[in-house]
Amino acid sequence: MTNAPPSLAELERLARSGDARAQYMLSALLGRAGKKEESRSWLAKSVSAGDLDAQYTTACLLLDGVDGPRDLPRAVAMLRDTATRGGSAALRTLSVLTALGVECQSDIDVALQLLHQSAQGGDASAASQLVLLEAGLARRPLPPRVELSRSPNAWRVDGLLRPEECTYLVEAVRPYLHPSFVVDPETGKSVRNTIRTSKTATVHPLQQDLVMHFINQRISDAAGLKLEQGEMLSVLMYEVGEQYRPHFDFLDPAASAATQFGSAGQRIATLLVSLNEDFDGGETQFLSNNQSFKGKPGDALLFWNVDGEGKPDLSTRHSGNPVTRGVKYLLSKWFRENAVAF
Repeated sequence: MTNAPPSLAELERLARSGDARAQYMLSALLGRAGKKEESRSWLAKSVSAGDLDAQYTTACLLLDGVDGPRDLPRAVAMLRDTATRGGSAALRTLSVLTALGVECQSDIDVALQLLHQSAQGGDASAASQLVLLEAGLARRPLPPRVELSRSPNAWRVDGLLRPEECTYLVEAVRPYLHPSFVVDPETGKSVRNTIRTSKTATVHPLQQDLVMHFINQRISDAAGLKLEQGEMLSVLMYEVGEQYRPHFDFLDPAASAATQFGSAGQRIATLLVSLNEDFDGGETQFLSNNQSFKGKPGDALLFWNVDGEGKPDLSTRHSGNPVTRGVKYLLSKWFRENAVAF
């Protein structure tokens, strides 16, 4: 027989008495209730009292930069301290930061070692990631490109990801799905528009796990572009009737500075990966030649959004056709001329 969780009143009593665990639990409850200021106050008290989960949560908030300014040096220092005190989740997060070279030299071998240590410490997420990584995600050769069209310049890359990697990605991002947006060309802000009726989960590089990092790297290699040229990895979900009406992926050079056009440049390429196949409809279709793509899980479509002179290619106008049965999941990755600032 398990003990019932403490009531809010009991949590408050324990928290005020200096119980670090109660302080952390109270912070979480207050956060879910929308009382952010009180939640942060109790979280800080729990960190001061030595709670590992509170310290890990605070480090993640500093990485995210959502409730305050991003502070990478402090976040990494807190993660390292938490890891030395037995925090397996901190080791898992440090593995990604080490792969990215955040506050250290990028080192894939050390990143994998940290993930192994996290799994050995009992972290279930680290263990599930290692299953995929040890099956060859990080090392296996790329499949060949197969030309689909020369106007637009488009290729298939069948088997870029394995089905189990696709399933992992869908499940990993499912909690983050939200209504899809498009970029307003005048403001550069993301807005809702009936042109795009799907849901999207977008993963910031500092929020990804090591499997996502290697998927990002593999996608970049398949496109023949640098990792830092890629925008954030996105997973799209289309239910019956949902679609992405005809559009271009390239950006208007006159768009707002919020699009980073001045620094990152034009959106030169798009790479899409099919993540499941139990649906009807949902093809990606080019309007200029009626060429369509609907791959099996792991198959990719790569196309250039600009011509040989770097100008927007009007033959790239395309649509994500309506889904008529089931649910469609699709990985989407856009690439720029230059590095993207996150």
